[in-house]
Amino acid sequence: MTGKQKEFVLHYLKNKNATKAYMSVYGGSVETAANGGCRLLKKPEIKAFLQEQEALLLKELRERVAYTKEDSFNRLCEIQEKALNNEAKIEFTAALKAEELKGKLMGLYSDQSQKEEKTEPVEVIIRS
Repeated sequence: MTGKQKEFVLHYLKNKNATKAYMSVYGGSVETAANGGCRLLKKPEIKAFLQEQEALLLKELRERVAYTKEDSFNRLCEIQEKALNNEAKIEFTAALKAEELKGKLMGLYSDQSQKEEKTEPVEVIIRS
């Protein structure tokens, strides 16, 4: 695979437009670029390189937005507390949703956890 072909793939990843990617690397008319871009995307080595680059981008994106269970749980607690402490009006829906998401995060609503543990009823207090 040539350097220009790699450059084509990197340009293609930016906007998923083979014609524009071809024109930015090789130049030429729109018709030539459309045909050339399509032809390049069919080459097995370019397909493989494209998949590899997409996988790297996806991994990098996931690392940037990844949270631990603890981070998520703490954030949900903050949201719930803000909803309950809203002086103008209790944001009951937001508080309830936060509680539900905390439970899901901790595995309380999975089929497996229901089979493994029998839990006692929990008293729920709604502030008004």
